[in-house]
Amino acid sequence: SLFGGNMYSQSLDMQAYLAIRDDRFLEPLSRLDSGNPMSGPMYPSADGRWVTLAMPDTDKYWPTFAEVVGLDVADARFDSHEKRCGEGRLELMRVLDTCFRAKPGSHWKRELAEKQLPADVIEKYDYPASDPSAIENRYILNLEHPTHGAIQSLGFPIHMSGSPAQLRSLAPCVGQHSAEILQERLGYSNTRIDEFEAGRILSSEPKA
Repeated sequence: SLFGGNMYSQSLDMQAYLAIRDDRFLEPLSRLDSGNPMSGPMYPSADGRWVTLAMPDTDKYWPTFAEVVGLDVADARFDSHEKRCGEGRLELMRVLDTCFRAKPGSHWKRELAEKQLPADVIEKYDYPASDPSAIENRYILNLEHPTHGAIQSLGFPIHMSGSPAQLRSLAPCVGQHSAEILQERLGYSNTRIDEFEAGRILSSEPKA
């Protein structure tokens, strides 16, 4: 699904959030003036949540969009696609910045959805991490770690009926396989390995 694919495409940051439950270290670079031919810039709302626009055909959406944000549809500064995306672009950005800062993200999310406009509020990592469907679809897995206890890990964005994706093992803890490798790969005896442990040369006990 798009939901699972988007989570997996941000796997490093998503997994970091699942581990520390804090995204303050994962803030993206500035979203100001981030427009391109396929989308508009992003704007902060009153509560700090960001609104993103995707309206390349501004003539189609302008009347409804202007009503939602409280602008005059016939404003001569923005009454054509050429003005909105060309000569009047920076002025429109300043006006919209003021508009979006006036209301919280929940307001804009509701209004934009009701009018079926291609725009939305950008969610933070706590949104997919707490979405029940992420657990149900195994995009997030609940696991038991030998030293950390109950943890969550990013799951799989693709599922196949004949060969379902599965997590076969967790990453090893420090020292978890020391004795096994020394014995099976390098031929050391149990007695010798015990001596290594007694001398604190190695530890075969999993450590956090």
